[in-house]
Amino acid sequence: LGRRGRLVIFPPPEICAEAPDLEFLIPLGLEARGERIAFARQHGLGVEITAFLSGRPLNDPVFRSGVERELEADLAAFMGPRTFHGAFLDLAVHSADDAIAELSKFRIERDIVTAGRLGCRKIVFHLGFNPLIGGRRHRANFLACHAAFWSEILARHPDAEICLETQWETDWTIFETLFESLGSSRLGVCLDVAHA
Repeated sequence: LGRRGRLVIFPPPEICAEAPDLEFLIPLGLEARGERIAFARQHGLGVEITAFLSGRPLNDPVFRSGVERELEADLAAFMGPRTFHGAFLDLAVHSADDAIAELSKFRIERDIVTAGRLGCRKIVFHLGFNPLIGGRRHRANFLACHAAFWSEILARHPDAEICLETQWETDWTIFETLFESLGSSRLGVCLDVAHA
């Protein structure tokens, strides 16, 4: 939806017919939720809850709880697909700084719980890979840390489907290596062409 409430980009009918398993979603943030939910319902779209990915909901638990209650009410009658976009700015589960790694893991885990309460099975996260940091040792550590973390997450949350979204990765081997090491049908990729 554009600023005037008009559709800016809409999937052509031929794409929908060719790929019936694809879900087309519109973002559902902190503002204009009722309008966006009505639009999604009218056009057979799903919603991607983006209200918790940055800003005040990250650090203000009272505000976060209030937004969660409002979204539960807003989505009570919505039957379309729901996806949750988790926090992603500055998250680094692979950080050598234990405090940063632990806070990153906490935020991801908290978002998975929130997503479940809001009826979202699919949850989108970013890996936080920085291609400007070179070296095989960095890449190997990055992959080992993420493989261990996502393996634990998938074991603790058997109803969650984790979609790792492309962002700064310069090739597919990061995803390929991680997915091969985990071998889970509940771990997938979310291709964001705007990040390509």
